[in-house]
Amino acid sequence: IFVVGVVTILLSTTFLGLLCARMLLGVGVGVLAVTVPLYLSEVVPASVRGRSVSSFQIFLTLGILIAYIADYCFTASGNWHGMFLIILIPTVCLFVGMLYAPETPRWLLSKNKSTLGSNVLSKIEGAGGVDAQMKEIQASLDRTSVGWSSLFQKQLIFPLSVALVIAVCNQLTGVNVILQYAPTFFAAANIKLQSMSMIATMGIGVIQFIFTLLAMAFID
Repeated sequence: IFVVGVVTILLSTTFLGLLCARMLLGVGVGVLAVTVPLYLSEVVPASVRGRSVSSFQIFLTLGILIAYIADYCFTASGNWHGMFLIILIPTVCLFVGMLYAPETPRWLLSKNKSTLGSNVLSKIEGAGGVDAQMKEIQASLDRTSVGWSSLFQKQLIFPLSVALVIAVCNQLTGVNVILQYAPTFFAAANIKLQSMSMIATMGIGVIQFIFTLLAMAFID
């Protein structure tokens, strides 16, 4: 999705083409935002699960900071094509890394591939405790192997509501608007030089990255 989005941006000559390309990139980010934390939660030990899943947020904020720095480097030349072309570097790294990532034990057990699931667990947890983990995962699958209607069971209404409210409130803070349009905001605040607007924007990236590191100390 990212590759198609970047190529579409580079080839687009109209606003509609750029808009469609940006939507593709947005879909790619949305898919990653769901699948990566889910994958991590299924392959790391429970004792460090919170910290491990939070590592996704750390790399996300680090990526945003690096993107701001890259954009600053391209500001003087005005080469916006280069700004988007550089996205292909982490995209290729992610693709290559995915080729070596094993399926999660939970997914393997759900497909009746218990031997492969046991092998993956032994690499994650070590030889000891694999059988207990396998039984725990299987019990969890037995409890959750039901339809969508189970989401609306009485005992799940409260945690489901909390999850939805957190997700909605997270978006309503407007943080994504700030991250996407920070240079425009700074320009409107009488920071006339484009390079200075980008430096101020990098400051936002630095603050976000630092406070994500602080959050990791408390998450588990």
